[in-house]
Amino acid sequence: MTTRLRLLGFSVGAVLWIGALFTPGPRAVDARAAADPPKGTEVKSPHGDLKAECEDCHTSRSWKEMRSPLGFKHDSTGFPLTGRHTATPCTACHSSLVFSRVPASCADCHRDVHEGRSGNRCQDCHATQSWTSRSKTVADHARAGFPLRGVHGLVECSRCHVDLGEQTRTPISRTCYACHAEAYAAAQNPNHAASGFSTRCESCHDPGQSRWGGAGFNHGLTGFPLTGAHLATSCDRCHAGGQFTGAPRDCYSCHQADYDGALNPSHLTAGYPTTCASCHTTTAWRPANIDHDGLYFRIYSGKHKEKWSSCADCHANTANYADFTCLTCHLQPEMNDKHSGRTGYAYVSTACYSCHRRA
Repeated sequence: MTTRLRLLGFSVGAVLWIGALFTPGPRAVDARAAADPPKGTEVKSPHGDLKAECEDCHTSRSWKEMRSPLGFKHDSTGFPLTGRHTATPCTACHSSLVFSRVPASCADCHRDVHEGRSGNRCQDCHATQSWTSRSKTVADHARAGFPLRGVHGLVECSRCHVDLGEQTRTPISRTCYACHAEAYAAAQNPNHAASGFSTRCESCHDPGQSRWGGAGFNHGLTGFPLTGAHLATSCDRCHAGGQFTGAPRDCYSCHQADYDGALNPSHLTAGYPTTCASCHTTTAWRPANIDHDGLYFRIYSGKHKEKWSSCADCHANTANYADFTCLTCHLQPEMNDKHSGRTGYAYVSTACYSCHRRA
């Protein structure tokens, strides 16, 4: 009995001793409670009153491991992320874990290189895609009544707006001449000042172009529209000495040297009219479209249509197109038979022409 009690006492004592050995101490209990709070205990978010679920941004592996893409909709805060902001780390703007404690003004995060001269609303001129993006500026400028066309869309604002106030922009003239008076005075081809050109630059120049050259003056308003090769001709070729009024409008006044030098055919010896437009177009001198049927002899219609291959068939003397022959094709025996008994018949080309001009 005594032995049994001793053994039982040893067993109970051993169990108690072993149980005490593996029972968690106070520190272990506190650590486990901190890592896994009791059910029903409210855990506060370090982000303040942010209305979002943890898993919208975090993964189950680690608090520091963020989801990609984030499930949180930044638009719900009243500050949608656009442009470069979409790739900016949260901590670049939110230095505190309480995300509501962050300013929403551009100037709060971005240094103002204008030093306050343009106000503090960066978004009035800049877009979130880039500081140098002009898309918004161009759109706003169009609504202001002065669309930025051509190179105007690339010019620095300060080139025109030299006096930028803190909150307002000093009104400036919208006329081209206000900014381009020096360009007007320096123009030499033609000399605008000496020629008395209008200072309304847009009447000749297109602000949508990238340079002054290629002015868009509507020459048709003068009664002499520019077509063909005339479009690429320098103004001073016709308006010598900057004289833009009283310039002749007939072709021969400018192209007499071309008329006198023409040899195939020789316009002088053939006695061609000096109304160049009767045969030529403004595209090029050749090919010419002479009205041979109406002026001289029907070769494109009538009996002689498609009966010849070159001018030399009738005009053997290319130095004088007034000289022609009918006898190359119309041989004498045949002609004599056909004209037998005709009064005044002669086997001479001029005689043929006098009777058969409209053949």
